[in-house]
Amino acid sequence: MSAKPKGKSRRKVLKEKSSRPYTAKNDKALKEQLAAEYELDRQIQQHIGKWVAIANNRIVAVGDDVREVMEASAKLGYTLPLVVRGPLTAEETFYIL
Repeated sequence: MSAKPKGKSRRKVLKEKSSRPYTAKNDKALKEQLAAEYELDRQIQQHIGKWVAIANNRIVAVGDDVREVMEASAKLGYTLPLVVRGPLTAEETFYIL
């Protein structure tokens, strides 16, 4: 990941990188997307050391074993969810894919 240029906000950097022209409508969608990502990240951090299945931008299964999580997701109708491991400690904020 590249370093954030000094003096530019994340929103401004995202606007510059966007392939679509910037409009107020795009800004609203961007804010909603960032809020959803933040909320999902917060929810994943609550599951320390657990495997977490994500589908449709929400957590659909949590467990200690990745197979359990995949089976639980399949029972709910999600055949190929994104499965990540929550942080191993409360201080970590990255995930193992």
